[in-house]
Amino acid sequence: MKISALQRYHLEQAVRAYLPIAYPRGVPGSLEIPRFDEQAGETAVDVVRRLFEDESRGSRNLCCARLTLRLGNERYPNMKLVLQEFVEKGEYVFAVDAHDQLPLSPSTPGYEDWQRLRDYNAWVKHRIERRFDYVGLPTLHQVVEVLSRSRSDCNHETAGLSPAARILVADDDPDLGAALETILRSEGYEVFRACDGEEALSMIETVAPDLVVMDYLMPRLCGDDVCERLKRSERWRNIPVLLATTTPIELIGEHKADGFLVKPFQRNVLLSLVQHLLGHKPEGIAATA
Repeated sequence: MKISALQRYHLEQAVRAYLPIAYPRGVPGSLEIPRFDEQAGETAVDVVRRLFEDESRGSRNLCCARLTLRLGNERYPNMKLVLQEFVEKGEYVFAVDAHDQLPLSPSTPGYEDWQRLRDYNAWVKHRIERRFDYVGLPTLHQVVEVLSRSRSDCNHETAGLSPAARILVADDDPDLGAALETILRSEGYEVFRACDGEEALSMIETVAPDLVVMDYLMPRLCGDDVCERLKRSERWRNIPVLLATTTPIELIGEHKADGFLVKPFQRNVLLSLVQHLLGHKPEGIAATA
């Protein structure tokens, strides 16, 4: 959806979908709920400009526009309603930022409590975004469906051609994983999917990919840990690893990956990074012809 196509209906539906899930025992009276200034004749775009924070302005990490409104949930005040570009420049989707991708380590004070909160936030985020789908708001899930239909329409053009390379995609978010897979398959790559770090490690043994595109934070084993194990392996150390992350890169620490894909991402940025990494692999690692 273009930002110029944003209507009052979209914002009202997004807030109505968000609040009952985030606050099942009732919305606190202190929460400032976005409202239209009827006398001023405010449009939906006016409300977004007045109330939403433009997090992409001045950010070194974000290549996509990202507008956020802090609405919180009953356990965590910093969860946000998000309107952001994703995949295609100028096309916006609704999402939730639950801060469930913040890095944690066992040395973090209150680690177990933070882990439970992160898991809860991820669950709330998933329910709200599925509700967005149900009421017909533009979401990444819908973008994936459109991309999938487009890929089906052009399959006859690539039928019988050898894939350019074998790529393993590992992401615990099914919509993000599906978006990555669909975009890469549309370019002729052979794509394999894993839903967490341990599954990714297991699949590498059988798939022998030319490139791994992996989420930074995943259940059981995070992408950074998988990357470290690969780089220590005599057999797999030369496989390029592209880590996808919402975490500011400077907070990740020692950079073991060969490249970073900042989420949300644009299609052309993803493909440029993939082509760069596949074209600059050390000797001994060749793309599958």
